[in-house]
Amino acid sequence: MLKRIVIGGLISALLLLLISWLISLLNIEFLSVTLHAQFWPIIIVALVLGIINALLVPLVMKLFKKAKGWLLFVITLIVDAAALLLAAHLTPALYIGNWWTAVIIAAILSVVSPIIYGLFEKKSS
Repeated sequence: MLKRIVIGGLISALLLLLISWLISLLNIEFLSVTLHAQFWPIIIVALVLGIINALLVPLVMKLFKKAKGWLLFVITLIVDAAALLLAAHLTPALYIGNWWTAVIIAAILSVVSPIIYGLFEKKSS
C-alpha cells in the first residue's frame, strides 16, 4: 500500500509538472497552474496527493459503489479535482487557479496516470 501511495503520488506530481509546463508554453489564458520545479516541493506534493488519493478514493468508491459508467467517471473526476485543490491548499509549491483548471487537470491525470502506473507495475513484476 505504501509503495502504491509513493509511486502514485510521484507519477501525479511529475504529470502536474508536465501539465504546468505545457499550459505555460501554450499560454492558455483561463487555465492557471504552477508547480515549483524543485526536488523537495515536488516530493511533498507527491506525498500529499498520494495520501489524499489513498484515503479519499476508497471512501468515495464505497459511498457510490452502485454508480456505473459515466456517472462513476463524473464522480471520480469531481473527487480528483477536489483532491487537487486540497493538495494545492496544503502545499505552497502547487497553485491551481480555479475549479475548472482542477477539473481539466484531473481529467488528464485520470487518463494518463493509469497508463504510466501500469508501465511501472509491468517493469517491477
